[in-house]
Amino acid sequence: MAPDPAIDLRARAREVVAAERYVVLATVSPEGVPWSCPVWFAHDDLDAFYWLSRPGRTHSVNVAHQPRVGMVAFDSRQPTGVGLAVYASADAAVVPDGDLDDALAVVSARSLAHGGGAWDRARISSTPLELFVARPVELWLNPGLGTDERQRVPDA
Repeated sequence: MAPDPAIDLRARAREVVAAERYVVLATVSPEGVPWSCPVWFAHDDLDAFYWLSRPGRTHSVNVAHQPRVGMVAFDSRQPTGVGLAVYASADAAVVPDGDLDDALAVVSARSLAHGGGAWDRARISSTPLELFVARPVELWLNPGLGTDERQRVPDA
């Protein structure tokens, strides 16, 4: 399906991502077994998606094995057939120490906006959590027009 020229796909994808608090993360185990789970996320525009997780969790172990992940952010309260969602294929990893302060600033701002607490090095070091980042390789939008036709979101 050709993209609808009346829809700014990147702007619409930003709206969908900004409105959601959870993304479904899809990973694969070393044995090839798929695993998906919802994770609360923060984002830096459409360029980086962050989440906190314990190192031993299934999705954390899977990311260490296979960093390519799938993600979808969607409003599950939409009526049947609307399908408004942003899909991504992304490369994921634990945030490197050199990037941690900037990443925690993004996470902290989103957490505070959602009624949570601030995140900084002191807080993350006092928990058994690691901060992960997924950087999209490709993004798609199902614009919620009553069809199930994903449209590729152009790069910035």
